[in-house]
Amino acid sequence: MVDGGALQSITPETLGRTDAGWLVEAFDPRQGVVVGRVAGARAGLAVRVAE
Repeated sequence: MVDGGALQSITPETLGRTDAGWLVEAFDPRQGVVVGRVAGARAGLAVRVAE
């Protein structure tokens, strides 16, 4: 996720899985959740959120 303009890694609590997807416990998404791969991603990497 993005927190303060930097990538942060979290591990959400898994509540279950179905054919439709993955169900996790609610969490604060801060400024956004990254979906997919980001080349060279690491915690603390500066990022800009696309509106």
